[in-house]
Amino acid sequence: MINLLPQHEKRAQHIEYRLRIAIVASVLAFYLMVIAGFVFAPAYYSLYLKVRNLNTSLEARQRAVSAEVSDAQTSLADVKAQVDILKAGGTDMPPTKVIDLIASKRHPGIAFASFSYEDIPGARWAQVRGFSETRDALTFFRKNLREDERFKDAELPANVFVKETDLDFSMRINIK
Repeated sequence: MINLLPQHEKRAQHIEYRLRIAIVASVLAFYLMVIAGFVFAPAYYSLYLKVRNLNTSLEARQRAVSAEVSDAQTSLADVKAQVDILKAGGTDMPPTKVIDLIASKRHPGIAFASFSYEDIPGARWAQVRGFSETRDALTFFRKNLREDERFKDAELPANVFVKETDLDFSMRINIK
């Protein structure tokens, strides 16, 4: 029957046929998209929730790690400050630490009788009184104190060196 129709009607029917196929294909594609949306929506929502939970978990862990890092940095800063005090022998060095330092420089032939400590603005010093078996032991003790960078000077009166043995001494140690 298509052959019996005039040429312009054949074209019109052919165009109408193509239009109908295009409409059916478009409607079919639309329904496929709607069905795919219904099928994939639960999976998408599930993945969305998992990603959101993972992000919140990651943020919580990062906050915990940053808090631990800041605690570690604070502890490290405290330790560095304490090490600097010990290295430089700063003004924050307590008298017990000064006495321990002086005692650690002691030669075996020296015995201490008393310590005194003075800390006034601009000057810090310790006074040590004691007994030395030999002049060499006392000289070695004074040399050890002078070599320590935390002490400015160790002063001994000259009359201490008159005797060779059994020396009573009084030494003033200036502290940086």
